[in-house]
Amino acid sequence: MGSGARDGGGAGPSGPSLSGGARCSIGVVDATTWIEEFSAALGVDAPSEQERADVLSLASVAANASERMAAPICCWVAARAGRPAGEALAVARRLAMPGPAD
Repeated sequence: MGSGARDGGGAGPSGPSLSGGARCSIGVVDATTWIEEFSAALGVDAPSEQERADVLSLASVAANASERMAAPICCWVAARAGRPAGEALAVARRLAMPGPAD
């Protein structure tokens, strides 16, 4: 998707973004509100502060060890595997470690 309300740039399908949040069907929201609303819509508790930090770190490790697109997909794989974010982060860090020199 291009620049729009979700990434804070320009005018999106729901109108121009506003400082501090993006316009969407639930109004103008910041990341915390969006995560809480998305979690509720899926029928699960929103992640704790530690879980949020672990998911962001997992995404960072995946993107830096590979390509940017690996970040969200690795987070999805961890969730599909039913693994806690901290556990998935440890696995990602192990995989991202440099191997022995050839």
